[in-house]
Amino acid sequence: ITLQLLGLEHTYPLFQCLMTNRVHLAKWVEWVRRLQRVEEVESFILESWERAKEGLEYQFGIWWQGRLVGVISVHSIDRYTYSSEVGYWLAKSAEGNGIVTQAVHMVLQFLFIEQHLNRVEIRCAGSNTRSQAVPKRLHFRLAGVLREAERVGGRLEDLYIYECLKRDWLKRNRGGEARNDLYHLHC
Repeated sequence: ITLQLLGLEHTYPLFQCLMTNRVHLAKWVEWVRRLQRVEEVESFILESWERAKEGLEYQFGIWWQGRLVGVISVHSIDRYTYSSEVGYWLAKSAEGNGIVTQAVHMVLQFLFIEQHLNRVEIRCAGSNTRSQAVPKRLHFRLAGVLREAERVGGRLEDLYIYECLKRDWLKRNRGGEARNDLYHLHC
């Protein structure tokens, strides 16, 4: 897989991926209903590009087998506490291939080594066991559960918060050196 910071050249592939997966994604993320037109996707990319230039947020397209199959986002970056959140979504057709786990690993390398952050959170709806499997596979720690804190499919669900600290990640990843087979992230 390759991760690439979303740019205007990704507007149509992202729009097509969202349209194809609208029903699938709407089960887990409310925002998918808001992006109905190409212009709205373009506006989203432009806004995220501006936030990326300021170091406030990063939206990476996930490319697999030559096509855009999802997005992994880094948001809520706090340079004072050296922390951030990571979120992700994937096309239904690409599920079950370890793509998101690999993408999160690549983003952790970027955040801990290049951005010098110390703590990364992943938040998952209680019923989204596929999403929860990713931080578990990567040895994140369950930090807590916020009761009925996530709106999913029109209902409130518990929100599971997983965390990973840089020192723990470095221990598991031999000091965090880049592995050429994994580190295909383009900013």
